[in-house]
Amino acid sequence: MLGLFPKRAPEVIEIPVAEAPMLAATIHAANAKVFANGWNVDALENLVGHQPKGYLKMWSDGCDIVQTEYPAAALIALGRASK
Repeated sequence: MLGLFPKRAPEVIEIPVAEAPMLAATIHAANAKVFANGWNVDALENLVGHQPKGYLKMWSDGCDIVQTEYPAAALIALGRASK
């Protein structure tokens, strides 16, 4: 898909979170950020409480931007905020 933008690649590319491990390196090589929706982690957060491993996995899989309904939980998981 990056070939569709020969003059300038997008700055942010949204992908399904499950595809991040396979696509993040290619997207980063194009100097773009990986955006993914964290709805599956958010669902667990809503049902059973704090799920730091889910948010951390998104980051470790290469996501740069995470859409979440629970930004405070994601920031706590990343160590960027406290409870």
